Amino acid sequence: MSGKLYAIGVGPGASDLITVRGARTLAQLDVLYTPAGKADAQSLAHRIVAEYLSPNTEIRTYHFLMKAEQARKEAVWDRVADAMQREVVLGKQVGFITLGDAMLFSTWVSLLARIGHQPWLEIIPGVTSFAAIAASSAMP
Repeated sequence: MSGKLYAIGVGPGASDLITVRGARTLAQLDVLYTPAGKADAQSLAHRIVAEYLSPNTEIRTYHFLMKAEQARKEAVWDRVADAMQREVVLGKQVGFITLGDAMLFSTWVSLLARIGHQPWLEIIPGVTSFAAIAASSAMP
């Protein structure tokens, strides 16, 4: 299998705070999964990374329910995890973006629980909001 899934933390909200590894990875994706807080809306994470994407990258936006019963939330997580894994099996380079860092209070963690640690998975850390706040306020 030559497919790969990348979970990419895109930082605290500015496109110039994404990591170099994150930007390079985004540029070579076949498919990008983006979470949206509202149905039929482009996500903030997608707006942050737009300049790094290839025009050939397919975008798949999913509405992740924040205020819903647990079963409805889990149904979305199940659907997205399954869809990403199917793309990897087809040999595609697949990305999932999330604000901040993928492993810190992120939607990605719920997807990871379904996917598990796989040899075709790479998690790319992002700049966290608390690091950005400390830097902008010059307070260690």
